[in-house]
Amino acid sequence: MSYGVRILGAGGARFLEYVVENRERPLRAPPLHRGLHEPVRDGRDHRPRVGQPAPTFTYEDFLKSVERAAAAGDVSPAARPPSPNPNFTPATQNALAARMAWSVTPTYAAANHEPRVTLRGSSRIDARPGTTVRLEAMTSDPDGNAVTVKWWRWKDVDTYPGDVRLSDAASHAVSVQVPADAAAGQTIQLVVEATDNGTPSLTRYKRVVVMVTQ
Repeated sequence: MSYGVRILGAGGARFLEYVVENRERPLRAPPLHRGLHEPVRDGRDHRPRVGQPAPTFTYEDFLKSVERAAAAGDVSPAARPPSPNPNFTPATQNALAARMAWSVTPTYAAANHEPRVTLRGSSRIDARPGTTVRLEAMTSDPDGNAVTVKWWRWKDVDTYPGDVRLSDAASHAVSVQVPADAAAGQTIQLVVEATDNGTPSLTRYKRVVVMVTQ
């Protein structure tokens, strides 16, 4: 069985023991801090819905889902439940793999470490409908690895129901126009994702909340 990480060192061995001991229970690993958790501001909770208890999905539930797919004549991967969108699982697995590798790596220089990403300016921006918001991220890497960035909208956690277009999602600097039909009090939430080219590749995030004002 593959868990997407190599089992390394004492930490990896204990993780495997936990999985075996709790194989009949849903696995609820504590979320690794990736830079997306933000505080409450002005009485409004802008935090994404992450870190909440995972829905219960036991091995018995899994068998039932397979039976339903087989009864429907579809056992392909497309018949499986979709991954969350966006899917943070690969980055989280790589972060866990890196931490396991640290436990058996004798020197700091021999291991990969997370890139750094910061925002130029505030992560909380008030903007009126029709105005253009310009954002810029700055990145570096403690190991000297190359870092690529990607901006995307986290539509599942903001409150503006329409579409929003980013000018250049693969650039450090990006601009977005607040739609003319956006209502005061709605939010548009944007994330910059910074990933290095180390082994395993590691990712950090920064989130911007655009609050629509009158």
